[in-house]
Amino acid sequence: MSSKLPLLLVVAGAIYFISTASAEGDD
Repeated sequence: MSSKLPLLLVVAGAIYFISTASAEGDD
């Protein structure tokens, strides 16, 4: 289960980055 922790962080970071970049870059 421990190896899934960093994976979740990467996924969350990617979603956050895409959401922020899309909001400020597209609009």
